[in-house]
Amino acid sequence: MITFWSKRILFLKRLMGLHLVTFICFLLGVLFIQTYNAHTACNPQFEQVNINGFGNISNRYSWSMKVFNNYLYVGTRNHDDGGEIWRYDGTDWENVVSGGFTSMNNTGFRNMAVLNGAIYAGTNNEISGAELIRSFDGTNWEVVIDNGFGNMENASIRGMKVFIGYLYIGLQNTADGPGQLFRTEDGTNFTPVTLDGFGNTDNASIHTLEVFNGRLYAATKNREGGLQVWRNSDVDGLIFEMVVGPGAATSEGFGNKRGNRTPMDMHIFNGQMYIGSINAGRGFGVWRTSDGLTYEQVVFNGFGDFGNAYPWRFETYENHIWLGTFNYLNIIFNKGGSLWRSSTGNLDEWEEMIGRHGIYMGYGFDNPCVWGIRSFAVFQGKLYIGTAINKWCRIKKYLGTEIWEWPGEECP
Repeated sequence: MITFWSKRILFLKRLMGLHLVTFICFLLGVLFIQTYNAHTACNPQFEQVNINGFGNISNRYSWSMKVFNNYLYVGTRNHDDGGEIWRYDGTDWENVVSGGFTSMNNTGFRNMAVLNGAIYAGTNNEISGAELIRSFDGTNWEVVIDNGFGNMENASIRGMKVFIGYLYIGLQNTADGPGQLFRTEDGTNFTPVTLDGFGNTDNASIHTLEVFNGRLYAATKNREGGLQVWRNSDVDGLIFEMVVGPGAATSEGFGNKRGNRTPMDMHIFNGQMYIGSINAGRGFGVWRTSDGLTYEQVVFNGFGDFGNAYPWRFETYENHIWLGTFNYLNIIFNKGGSLWRSSTGNLDEWEEMIGRHGIYMGYGFDNPCVWGIRSFAVFQGKLYIGTAINKWCRIKKYLGTEIWEWPGEECP
């Protein structure tokens, strides 16, 4: 016989059971939503964050990128109106330099660096020589040196790197003179490190600079032979020794002095230094070193496409090394710039993010006028990529450099 209290107890048990089932269903629902959202975040997409050319289709290249004082700065190449500099706060773009700043002959800003609370930008000027400008607030700029550092044949500022408190600046001579390297501690007074291409007048340009294992490395473009690599051998950063070149442990041009004459970029990843070399005939190559003396090749023949002539820029993001390429068969064979990455950097362990077999998009971010990936920066936890537009392309809606954002893919 069920008593009054027995009925009450039975009712409470059933009620508690229903609430327990409801609570468990609620927890499962929350877990499902969180898991769904997490996996959705694992399917990121590239997104263009500017309008083409920043509204001026003559801004064909995003030649340089640099983060400074919570802004992303982009220097453009513009042969019609003079180079421009734009900055981005993560939402809006602002033009801070136009018309080449002092002259439209400053056709662009090839490189940028930050030293002692100021951002520096180096120009390309084939008329009166390269200029170096700077700003302490990002909006008010001043010229710190002009006329190619006293030689108007120094038309372009190429390598820029801060080392032991100095900003080192590599120059390209577009006539028949040697490349030169200067440095400054205060941005006002400049000291020459080499005026004669490290003793080889065919070293036309101090093309790219990198700091590795406590030394400054300088890679040169050579007119007659293969590229060379030099590094400082003293604590003061004024005396340099050759580590790739005639008589060095690694021969000039990594053994191909006709094909590998121009280094494009050097980059540090997982304790090794990577260097890419132009090869317009067989496709570019990439080498790496752990000691600065011996090098192994990790990319051959432009990833199997001889049209991939330039390994234009490297970047590190989310434990991967990224590489953007230039493809000179852009219009002829409907190719374009491609974007690759690797978690190891090892041979045959690269994946094509953008390109012919791109995981996410086709050549040039599906833009038939993009023939190269020119610049990178990591800003506010995201990767930004700047493109270069083929100067012969006439498809108006595709003209003007593009900035693409990759949000990352931190997966559960």
